Amino acid sequence: MTASFQLRVIDEERNTVFISDYSKRVEIGRQDRGEPGPYSQRFEADRWRLVIAPLTEDTVSRHHLSLEPISENRFRVRNGSKAIPIRLTTGEEVKPGEAKDLPIPSQLMLGRKMIRVVAPESIGSEKLQELPEATLPPGFSFDGLATRQGGIQMPQLTGNDPAGVIRWLRAVMEVLQAASTSSDFFEKAAHAAAEMVGLDSVSVWLLKGEEWVLEASQATPRLSAALTRTVTGCASSTPTRPSCAPPPATARAAGRGSTSS
Repeated sequence: MTASFQLRVIDEERNTVFISDYSKRVEIGRQDRGEPGPYSQRFEADRWRLVIAPLTEDTVSRHHLSLEPISENRFRVRNGSKAIPIRLTTGEEVKPGEAKDLPIPSQLMLGRKMIRVVAPESIGSEKLQELPEATLPPGFSFDGLATRQGGIQMPQLTGNDPAGVIRWLRAVMEVLQAASTSSDFFEKAAHAAAEMVGLDSVSVWLLKGEEWVLEASQATPRLSAALTRTVTGCASSTPTRPSCAPPPATARAAGRGSTSS
């Protein structure tokens, strides 16, 4: 059986804009001068050439990515860019000039688009069911979740709504991904817990040496003034990072960190 795969291109609005099967190497990149725009393709010598970005897009090189089937369930990805890495949705990267063998299925980010490589028989197969939207990698925002602007709007669940549950879980994951890729992890985690669960206040404590240190806190407006004035049991060393005696027993039992409300 000839090795092959199916390639799908998903744009920034999570629409599938291109689908094609390949049994030979395919080179993917930005439009060149005199070349048709996205999503034109042509066969050149021993490979396919696929354009996925216009001439003006600077996040994709002209010969940025090549994909080649090497077996029934694996393919080889090669980064032809001299400066721009290719991100995988697993968190790995294919560095400029590097090649890697990956399993089928896999997903890669190229500029503002996602490249999804799947088995060619996946379309029309009754055994495989897929979500209508592409999975987002860490750091990419969910439409209903403005974590980077400080507000959180959770999707509403009504009755028997499996799709709503998926949207809700994705929103939760976006909160965790947004926090884990930024320097203010604890502030974002506390903010998310307060708004998503509806708590009056949330505090994050870390055990540093022999002392419990308040790392972050969030509170409703009516409690904010009280929290900034004093933290029970603490001798404030700084306005925002007092060093304290151990918090309640439930926090101590958590080990080296806790969240309390």
